[in-house]
Amino acid sequence: MKANLGIDIFDSPNSRKGSNGVTHREQQFWTLVAFNLTVAARETYEPQTDSLSQPAKLRAYLEMLHRICSHMATEANASDSWLFSYLRDESERSGISRSVEWAIDDAKKNLGAS
Repeated sequence: MKANLGIDIFDSPNSRKGSNGVTHREQQFWTLVAFNLTVAARETYEPQTDSLSQPAKLRAYLEMLHRICSHMATEANASDSWLFSYLRDESERSGISRSVEWAIDDAKKNLGAS
């Protein structure tokens, strides 16, 4: 994965933190990443069935989604650098690095960041 996963997109003079310590822009970013991960996780399904073709990868996606949602819901004034590191490490371990890179890059693009 790329070294800079987008931390700099949160720097804005108009960024106000909510009660959980997360700015609106951070919330938008993580919501888009989470949504993109749900799209990417569909690759683990057996087409046109209720079965899974890659349950271990689906579990990795779900763990990532859990960490993102937990960060958004509870991390008062906490840095999210640990979350970027976690996503990088977990995606490499589970073989879904490209999908996670896409999820992050697409979220950055949709927020107008490069």
